[in-house]
Parts: sequence; C-alpha cells; structure tokens
Amino acid sequence: MAVTTAVTTLVSIDAIRAWMGALDADDTKDALLAQCADAASAELEQLTSRIFVTRTVTDTLDGQGRPDLWLSRRPIVSVTSVTMDGALVDPGRYVVDATLGRLRMPAGSWTVGIANLVAVYSAGYGAQGAATLPVDVVRACLDLAKAIYDEKATGAITLASVTMGAAGSVTLKTGKYPPSVERVARTWRETRA
Repeated sequence: MAVTTAVTTLVSIDAIRAWMGALDADDTKDALLAQCADAASAELEQLTSRIFVTRTVTDTLDGQGRPDLWLSRRPIVSVTSVTMDGALVDPGRYVVDATLGRLRMPAGSWTVGIANLVAVYSAGYGAQGAATLPVDVVRACLDLAKAIYDEKATGAITLASVTMGAAGSVTLKTGKYPPSVERVARTWRETRA
C-alpha cells in the first residue's frame, strides 16, 4: 500500500527519507513519515501565518469602506471570485497586488459591513517539490519532520545547545524547534500594519 502526504505538505516522503539518509522504503515507516511531513508543514504555516503550497482559500471579510481589501494569505496566485453584499464584483473594478495580498478598488471602495465580502482565490508559492517553494522553508520542513520522526520513533529530543562548563559539567538546553525552523519563523512570519 503506497502512502502519500497531503496535497498541502511541503515535502514528500522520499525527500524526508533522503534528508534523513539511509532510511529504506518501509510502509510502516512511510506512514509515520507522512504524518511527520504533514505535521511539520502545518506547523510552519501556523508559525508564519503563510501558505506555502498553493491551494484555494476562501476569506469572509468585513468591509471597511476603504479602497484596499487585505486578504488573509499571500502571495495571491489568482482570484476566482469576489462578492460584495452578495453580488459578484466585476474583476475590472479591482486590481490584484499578488505580493502584498491586496485587492484595490481604484475608483471606489469596498462597502462597510460585517462579513459582507467573500473572496475566493489561490495563494502560495507552488506545488510540493516545485522550484518556486522557498528553499529555506523546505529545509526547515525537512528538519522539523526529522525531529518529529526522531521524537516519535526513538524518544529523542531536539537540543538547542550543549555547553561544556568548568570541571567537565555539561548543560543541555532543549529547544522546541530545530534552528532552521526558528530562522524561518522569524524571517517569514506574516505581519500586517
């Protein structure tokens, strides 16, 4: 029985196996590797508030009476539809700023209301394994998937540092995440003004 990862997973089982080195194909291990890949991908997206693997998103937003409508995820790949107060908005009425994740209405504004705007769009950097996925994010996903696997399979913990003190004392500092994940969380964390 072939085991696969979720469509939204950043890395494949084969990629994790290669990253870990010398791990043979084994359906029992592959099921655990798939869970680790899925968990690592979800954790990175939660830490950064971003979508990396492209997929469809539906945002229900409150209208503020302003020309800019900020979508929850970026980069925007394409916009399928936008409705305002239940009516479909002509795509010619707004401009998509894919990088910023913004829909701008140059000659008007989005009406004021609670949950009166619905945008359906695709966001992300590409499919699993695509060259367009950020390399540092993919590496962090591989590191985190390996750490999760090691913890589940062997009971190993992630160490942030090991310090050799005077008289041969050793101090171990555990970290929640591997260093590459900490860097990605700092670098890619989504912030909006």
